Amino acid sequence: MVSKNDVRIALGEGGVLSAALRLMIQLPESELSPDDRSWVEGELGGYADSAELSPNRIASLESRGLITNGTIRQDDVRIDGRPLPAEIQRWCDAPIRIREGVAEIEDLLDQAASDNSTLAIQWPPSAIELLNIAIQDGKVSGLSRGIRFISARKEMPRGMLIQLLEQIRIEAFRRIHVQRDSASEGQVGASEVASSNVNNSTVVVNGNENQIIVQSPNSSQFLLMVETGDIESLRSALLSLTVPNPDIDELVEIVEADSDETNRLKRSMDWVKRQAASLPIQVGTGILTTVVLRFLGLA
Repeated sequence: MVSKNDVRIALGEGGVLSAALRLMIQLPESELSPDDRSWVEGELGGYADSAELSPNRIASLESRGLITNGTIRQDDVRIDGRPLPAEIQRWCDAPIRIREGVAEIEDLLDQAASDNSTLAIQWPPSAIELLNIAIQDGKVSGLSRGIRFISARKEMPRGMLIQLLEQIRIEAFRRIHVQRDSASEGQVGASEVASSNVNNSTVVVNGNENQIIVQSPNSSQFLLMVETGDIESLRSALLSLTVPNPDIDELVEIVEADSDETNRLKRSMDWVKRQAASLPIQVGTGILTTVVLRFLGLA
């Protein structure tokens, strides 16, 4: 029978997230609430068009296209930011809703060559036709009547999908820890070693010495020391990860002021999500998650 500890290890290893969620959904009813089971099913299988999505699955993206004047072609021409007729502007402004399941997102990431690459979401031919008609009618500023778009697309940075998967991983961690059973409360084995491969960085947690060894993409390593409940070790580790002092103060206030373990964990993971948007991609939300969970005694 699958246990919560099995799921924690699978999530902490930083391997294939879809595999960890498939393990999570095998938990017995007594260890996974109907709401949490429904959440896992949605993240695994994707969401129907009518389903309400969490904010991290909704993205505003730039539109770019390939144009020609009949002789010369030019790609990567930005469409957003130009005064456009209302029916085309609505298409440009419409946010992308990421309804795909985790496994499908992982497949999309495999198709992208590097962290700096983008994934293209093509405009439908009908929208391109409307855009070209508007150009010929002189309604698109900066483009002469002889110009037409051959294709148009919205571009999603690969890093945006990486960040989405890490946010889902963090949420899975939170849901598992919120419902922690008393038998496993605070009992992460002293010799347990967990690793995570996140955003091209590898984290190894050694429970014996409160060590977090970070392996960077260029094979260099650095050591973080984080002791459970020790504020100064937490502050030192976060400074090493380039987290600004005011943001560290915010986290310290959260962990010191909130005595409720469930609420403290939720607020701490929300803090990690906010940090992920501003820190270098090499830091990785997985590393921040490991540091915070180590401090809270949950990893």
